[in-house]
Amino acid sequence: MRKEYFCRECSHYVSEEEYYHQGRVCKKCRSEKEKDRIKNLTELELAEYLLHRSCIRVLERVRYDKKEAYKNVKCHWEKPLEMKGDLINNKEFWGKWIEQSRIYEEGGRLPNSRPTIDRIESNVEKGGHYTMENIQVLSHGENSFKANSIKCKVISIKDLKVVRITDYESTKDVMKELNISAYNTINLFKDSGKIHSIGNGYSILLQTVNGVIREQDSPLYNAVFTKQKILVDYVTGKEYIISSKQSSFDSHGIWFDESQVITG
Repeated sequence: MRKEYFCRECSHYVSEEEYYHQGRVCKKCRSEKEKDRIKNLTELELAEYLLHRSCIRVLERVRYDKKEAYKNVKCHWEKPLEMKGDLINNKEFWGKWIEQSRIYEEGGRLPNSRPTIDRIESNVEKGGHYTMENIQVLSHGENSFKANSIKCKVISIKDLKVVRITDYESTKDVMKELNISAYNTINLFKDSGKIHSIGNGYSILLQTVNGVIREQDSPLYNAVFTKQKILVDYVTGKEYIISSKQSSFDSHGIWFDESQVITG
């Protein structure tokens, strides 16, 4: 027989999955009670609550998030409360956080206006970690736009031959032109050195300006080079292959540097 628990808020019996033991209430009542509590917070209380939640998310990202964007990213702080305390004591940061929290509240608490902790420099190779010197306040909307506004280069390939190299102002423009709907999809192969199929026999390489090719645990491709000695008959115009030799090596990714193709 399934065990049920009594909620002291709504006076209903619920399953263990729906019950919050610490407060002896069902999870639905707990959620509604938390929403009411947040709704009645003062301006400074709301700003502090939002900052605390953002600090928790920062530490969760660097510890558990497997997305490429947070690979090898470190955080100066080990506990959310310590991080929140230092950020509140930073007058410039805290002032901007309060201002963005006010915009969030007055605008009806829309997700895009919620304040977020943003890394000014996001490239880990250039020090893109969560440190006091490298963070700023951005709205969620601004943060999302920034993540996808980096200039990039798309190399179009068909039948293993480069047919076009196109510069874009942002990955968002790439998504629009190539009809790629999800940011997670484009971030998966951006700066990866991987050839990505887009259909109709075409593939692309996508790399950002000043980006760095990602490290791979194992080789992605096997590069093969053919060297030939050719004798040309200037009278007939015919060419005769005298010798031919092939060599190969494993490649961890492909990167275009102006007119050169670099394999790692």
